[in-house]
Amino acid sequence: MKLQVTSDADGIAHVTCEGTIAQERFSRDADPMATLTGPSIFAKKVLLNLEKAVYIDSSGISWLLICHKHFVQGGGRLILHSVPPLIVKVLQIVQLQKIVSIAADEAAALQLARG
Repeated sequence: MKLQVTSDADGIAHVTCEGTIAQERFSRDADPMATLTGPSIFAKKVLLNLEKAVYIDSSGISWLLICHKHFVQGGGRLILHSVPPLIVKVLQIVQLQKIVSIAADEAAALQLARG
């Protein structure tokens, strides 16, 4: 899994995620989101673009839940968007949309972040 900040302005960070979302792809001791920009990211609204994600397993879902928890504790918000159909099905099965905000595209995610 590769994360990259594409923009960060006005308290809203745009982050892209590429590849397989699984814990084997990153250290269990280090959160990839915090590693990306530091723990201050959890105080922001982050629009996580999953368009280039190819697969998610249970450890990836666990990471998203832990990430969501860190955003809630930090005063920020995590919003997923542009989720590929295969990953949408997995997220629907575990009903992640009841916990983490999921938007159809970047424009809808931005509207959620500002609204």
